[in-house]
Amino acid sequence: FAKQWNAFALLDREKWYKLEEVAALLPKGTLTPDNVASRREGTLSDGDFRYYYRVLETVQGKATAPFDYVKEQASKVILHKRKQEMLERWKEDLYQKELRRENVKIYR
Repeated sequence: FAKQWNAFALLDREKWYKLEEVAALLPKGTLTPDNVASRREGTLSDGDFRYYYRVLETVQGKATAPFDYVKEQASKVILHKRKQEMLERWKEDLYQKELRRENVKIYR
């Protein structure tokens, strides 16, 4: 039903959405950090639109984020760290190579 008649739907049960993303799609004040725990599902009308929502799971701000939520960000951080380490090794190798060739002079 939702896929056929929707203007917009968040139906991926494997993906985590930020509260702000979901709340922006619903009438103002429907879901807030204060009421998201008590409002697990609901139906509302706003003019020509009808909204159906169900909150499957929530994680509070101080809690550890679910892996699926941070997986992409964690991958980027790991790749960035590896790039930094490779660059440092390359710089050190280049320095040592040029030092052996006596292309680097240290003045004191």
